[in-house]
Amino acid sequence: MKKTLGVCVIVCGAMGKLHARLWDSLPNAQVVAVMDVDETAVSQQLKQGAFAFRLANYETAKRQFQAAIKLLDKLPQTEDAILQRTFLAEFMARMALIGHEHEEALSWIEEAIEYLQPLESPATKRQLGNLQILSSTILGQMMGLFAEAKAASEAGLTLLPAEPSTASLTAHINLGAIALHMAEL
Repeated sequence: MKKTLGVCVIVCGAMGKLHARLWDSLPNAQVVAVMDVDETAVSQQLKQGAFAFRLANYETAKRQFQAAIKLLDKLPQTEDAILQRTFLAEFMARMALIGHEHEEALSWIEEAIEYLQPLESPATKRQLGNLQILSSTILGQMMGLFAEAKAASEAGLTLLPAEPSTASLTAHINLGAIALHMAEL
């Protein structure tokens, strides 16, 4: 059995990216981290997580993104920090879905919804609606919890703008499938 060498690339300017690609192309090497001495700690964790995700190393990506969220939690509650945490929590939910970890995905969605609660912009409401509809899809299609899925779809639709969108279409499809499963048609 061949051993794989874990590689960390430090200083990720143009030359660092080249080195990362070169290491990544070697059969017995895997880039496990990319760091730039000029970046903040959060950015370093995000870079490492994104790189691990790109390499389909989901466990490493999860650890790096969780570390980034913990760092963001320590920062002042600015709108930018809240939106970054929300994005990461939603991304973590989607990564959990890759591994068929439905309850973990729902937990991350709940966290993302909690992060967004203090913000009141139309874009925030739309994002909250999208998250509710994503949770509806998981609850109904993947977990068979149709009453909870119906409530999540209906809540999501109230937060979306009136014009049609992919999310509103998904919510209506979810509601139709739920009605069929609950014999309401």
